[in-house]
Amino acid sequence: VHGLHALDLGLERQMVGRMEARQSIGWVIFGGLGIAGVFTLFLTPVIYLGVARFGKPRSVDLAKLQEEIDDIDEDMTMAPA
Repeated sequence: VHGLHALDLGLERQMVGRMEARQSIGWVIFGGLGIAGVFTLFLTPVIYLGVARFGKPRSVDLAKLQEEIDDIDEDMTMAPA
């Protein structure tokens, strides 16, 4: 009877060790998902706005594109068919 009780205590210690390991892995996964969520929702837009300050506005590109289109249209109308 005493031998079975000692075996039971050994298994219980193993179970507690496994539960602690699963809890640690759970915290790592939970923390990783939390950090990923914060990064996605808050830091990505802030970084994007910071980088966008160094670029030129899109309206400048659109105006240049419109000028090029107008130039080509003028060349096409002046060229003999």
